[in-house]
Amino acid sequence: MNVEQLGLPAVMAVMTHGFMLFWAVLVVTIAALSFGPSFAHVLESIPRLKQWSPELWRETTVFNAQF
Repeated sequence: MNVEQLGLPAVMAVMTHGFMLFWAVLVVTIAALSFGPSFAHVLESIPRLKQWSPELWRETTVFNAQF
């Protein structure tokens, strides 16, 4: 089928769908990259809070007296 057989509204619908799909994928990718580090901190906080000694916790979080 060529463009003349589809008609202008059908072509615009296909173009709009592709445009929206592009932006949806882009937004989801940016959101995943933004929330990924935060989620990683949540996952690694449980062992730090339950298993680490206070000395180890202090040495890891305080580096050269920088808070």
